[in-house]
Amino acid sequence: MKKILLLLLVFISIESYSQKLSVGLTGGYDIASFADKNDNSDLSISHINVFNIGGIAEYNWAHNFYIQSGLLFSQKGTNESSPWFGFSGTIKLSYLDIPVNLEYKTNLNKQVKALLGAGFYVSRGISGTQKGTDSTNLGTTVVNSSVHFTNNSTDNLSIQPFDFGFDAFAGIEWKGFQLKFNYSRGLTNMYPVGTTKFFNQTIGFSAGYLVKIK
Repeated sequence: MKKILLLLLVFISIESYSQKLSVGLTGGYDIASFADKNDNSDLSISHINVFNIGGIAEYNWAHNFYIQSGLLFSQKGTNESSPWFGFSGTIKLSYLDIPVNLEYKTNLNKQVKALLGAGFYVSRGISGTQKGTDSTNLGTTVVNSSVHFTNNSTDNLSIQPFDFGFDAFAGIEWKGFQLKFNYSRGLTNMYPVGTTKFFNQTIGFSAGYLVKIK
C-alpha cells in the first residue's frame, strides 16, 4: 500500500510539473565577433555572419516568471587582420551551448506577450576553422586549418575548449511562436595563454516555437 501511495505521489508530481513545461525548437541569425579587452591596436577585428539552431524548454516557475534552457548548436568567431603578424582571414568556431535564463512574460493584449530575459550559458567547442592568408618576408601562403580546442597553447590555432558567459534577450510571443532579439558576451579568454584577451560576442535574432506538455 505504501509503495502504491508513493508511486501515486510521484505520478502527481510529474503530472504537475509537465503541465508547466513547454518544449520546442529555435533557430536564428547572429553577427559574431571577438571582444578585445586589451584594445589591441595591432589587430583589426570585424564581424562575421553565423547561425544557431537547437531545442529549448521553458518551465513556468512562478506566475509570469519562467526558467528557460535548452541545447543549441551555435557558431561564433570573427574576421581579423594584422599587418604585424601578417595574417588576414576568418576564424569560425562551432559550439554546443547550454543556456539557463530567467524569463519574464507580460501580456500586451489577449494574444501577444512581451518577453524579457537574461542569464548565463556554458559552451563546449566541437569544431573550428581558420581561413585566410599569412604573409611573411618569404611571401604569402593560403591558410585553411582546423583549430585545436585545448587548455594548453601549442600555436595560434589553440582555442579554449569551454566558453562561459552571459546572455540577454527581448521579444514577443504569439500562440507559442517566439521572436527574440539576442545578445551574448563570453567571459572566458579564447586563448589559453599569453597577454592577448579576446572574448566571444554575438548579437542577432531568433525565432522559435513552443508547445506545452500535457
